[in-house]
Amino acid sequence: MSQPTPPAPPIPPGQTIYVTFNSGFDEKTVNKLMLLCTNLINVKPKCLYFLFSSGGGGVDPAITFYNFLRALPCEIVMHNMSMVASSATVVFHAADVRYSSPGSTFHFHGLTWGFGAAETVNRSRLDELQSILNEGENRMASLIQSRCKLTEEMIRGMFKQGQSRDNAYAHAHGIIQEVREPKIPADAITVTFSVD
Repeated sequence: MSQPTPPAPPIPPGQTIYVTFNSGFDEKTVNKLMLLCTNLINVKPKCLYFLFSSGGGGVDPAITFYNFLRALPCEIVMHNMSMVASSATVVFHAADVRYSSPGSTFHFHGLTWGFGAAETVNRSRLDELQSILNEGENRMASLIQSRCKLTEEMIRGMFKQGQSRDNAYAHAHGIIQEVREPKIPADAITVTFSVD
């Protein structure tokens, strides 16, 4: 007969908790992330340090998580582990302290809309979709611009062209404060986020 899994040891307050995240953003993911962060905040950490990589996803879920992170009562650190792309660039900017690992990149592009195989549209629906896409890009550009040295014009240019930027560019434009290898202390508290 197998023994039950022992409960996790209590986390002392005032610690830095390392959260590994490598996923996209949709409503399910953001709801689970907010639940995880709420549970972690209940132990009163000094800092949530995200080891972060994401190809992006939905704009609304990403902005929801951005605003949630900005509301948390502890320091938030983001560390790009490989690539931060699309709407994930907004989430990355929620942190006041932002790092990037050597060889990592940031990818900016405009919004897209996927049509189902059987979906038909009329002129009114196309106008509505254009409005949704324009407003989504406006919100993303405004949030990113407010947290770094990029101008909205520069951000919109990258959205239009779809451009990847390296660490040197990210550092020069305030997307990150430093390029550094991630280091997790031997006695650190770590949590790996999983959608499943």
